[in-house]
Amino acid sequence: MGKVLLVAGLFLLCILSFTPFSNILLRVLESKYPPLMDLRGYREIKYIVVLTAWDSNVQTIPYIQNLGYRSAFRTLEAHRIYKELPYCKIIISGSEVGGKLMSMFLVLLSVPEKNIIIDHSANTLKSAVNVKDILGNQSFILVTSAVHLPRSMRFFVNEGLRPIPAPADYLYGYYSEYKLSFKKSLTYYVPNTDAFMRSSAAVYEYLAILRYHIEGLRKA
Repeated sequence: MGKVLLVAGLFLLCILSFTPFSNILLRVLESKYPPLMDLRGYREIKYIVVLTAWDSNVQTIPYIQNLGYRSAFRTLEAHRIYKELPYCKIIISGSEVGGKLMSMFLVLLSVPEKNIIIDHSANTLKSAVNVKDILGNQSFILVTSAVHLPRSMRFFVNEGLRPIPAPADYLYGYYSEYKLSFKKSLTYYVPNTDAFMRSSAAVYEYLAILRYHIEGLRKA
């Protein structure tokens, strides 16, 4: 049994570290909602909600370096939308550290502090509950990582909210169909840590969605 588990573990490690496999896992999640490019039909929207990711609070480096790359990309996408809809207010929902850093980043990008609202929440589900208290049934634009967006939309919609999905921080990308390219170099097909990281992000989302579904069945 020990040998079987060891072999199975090594096989799982290799397959999760295989770039084409990680792309398949990601594509299922990231292709669900297209990028929000044309904003001409959203002039009536008054709020942009952007969720925090993982950020640090190290005091020995410039504060902007504490902002994780996922939070940075989400912030940049929220800012891009804000530039198109400058009368909107931006609600940053999530961790206290992330909210502070993303707010400072937005101010650095010339967003007035009066247009930024920070909501502290423990997780995505709690963010949905808090945003409902703030916005009620108002429609709003929801910005988060593309891989995280399907779960976020599920939480927000189930709370009776009306989010407009705006994916950011693509790990694979948005394509009409999955293509296994044979024009890549040989290293593309060699297991690597970057592919494992991307697979881990996808698997985390799948497990989180499954847990939410199971807990919903229990309550029913």
